[in-house]
Amino acid sequence: MTRAFLFVGLALLTLGCQREHRVRIDLKSDLVPGVEVGSVVTRFERDLSPITIAVNRMTSLRRGVIAAEGEVSSGTLAATLSLVDIGGEVVGTRRVVLDVREDTGVTVVFTRNCLGVACPSAGPSDTECLDGLCVAPECS
Repeated sequence: MTRAFLFVGLALLTLGCQREHRVRIDLKSDLVPGVEVGSVVTRFERDLSPITIAVNRMTSLRRGVIAAEGEVSSGTLAATLSLVDIGGEVVGTRRVVLDVREDTGVTVVFTRNCLGVACPSAGPSDTECLDGLCVAPECS
């Protein structure tokens, strides 16, 4: 049900006759599933609907969850993953940028020590928090 939606959503990124590549975006976090995080919402910087994955106490965010997967054409793929609490408030976000030239997988990490960290603080390209530090969105 959800996986089919993920695949269809990303398949819409395919344009023209370009070769397609398999892309998978995973999310790992040390936040408590079903308590601090109720869902993960993935938004792409293209005209696509957001993908929402429900998270409950049985979900292992430490091992990781699939936030999105499917086939896309070559090029830049940018996505923002938002961790949303059970009340609907965004707890944290993490943007990732992929240069898709072949089958690609990335694990996006959002740790507790990024809560409340405002980036950029180290430089104009360091807009994302990773382990409490500001990094470029290409760093996963």
